[in-house]
Amino acid sequence: MHCTLNSEKGCYVDKQWQTIRPGDFVRLHTNEMIPADVLLLHSSNVAGICHIETANLDGESNLKQREVIERHACKVSSSVLLHALFIP
Repeated sequence: MHCTLNSEKGCYVDKQWQTIRPGDFVRLHTNEMIPADVLLLHSSNVAGICHIETANLDGESNLKQREVIERHACKVSSSVLLHALFIP
């Protein structure tokens, strides 16, 4: 399974999920499966909200609402984050 990871060069590159490490910035897309714990830093939703399904973890099929973590909540457009250089 592949993910899109922000590289040391400041651009997103495709990597295998097993290569990600704590502190990596991963770009996620609609309906993408995520085999890792992540903190939501930005959402395309203006309120900073996303919905996740955890059926593979707990068998529950109802969606759970998650919000951008408060200390990282900012009004930055997705296009800015697309080319952002992140320093963990």
